[in-house]
Amino acid sequence: MPRPHVTDQQVRLSMRYRTQHTQAVAAAKAGFSERAERRIDCRADLPFQAQLEQ
Repeated sequence: MPRPHVTDQQVRLSMRYRTQHTQAVAAAKAGFSERAERRIDCRADLPFQAQLEQ
């Protein structure tokens, strides 16, 4: 079952948590999966900006 999209606000929150916590903890605190966190780490832009490119 697909999960809801990760929002820009969640990404910003996760980036803030990443300064003090692991990927898994930052993702959990921001409200999405560790897999989504890994995918976000590979990208340089926010989800909203990625949608504009398509």
